[in-house]
Amino acid sequence: MEEIKLQQQYDTLYGIFNEKQWRIYVALEARTFGPGGQNKVARLARVSRTTIRKGIRELDGGDMYRQGDRIRKTGGGRKSHKKPQQ
Repeated sequence: MEEIKLQQQYDTLYGIFNEKQWRIYVALEARTFGPGGQNKVARLARVSRTTIRKGIRELDGGDMYRQGDRIRKTGGGRKSHKKPQQ
């Protein structure tokens, strides 16, 4: 029952946070659970352990999100698709 509540909480917060905030949040959650926390949070939040580990590195390095910061590096993300000329 507790896991269902956690899963619902993660689903709700996923839609509110940006990518970096989400990584940091799931990393904090994983630390809260202690040993095995990464696996538990990864399963319940439907996120990869790689994402959690990246969030932990950001926490340890003090790389927090500040309002107005870019989420992705310049040029990151999908490239635009150009229509072929006729």
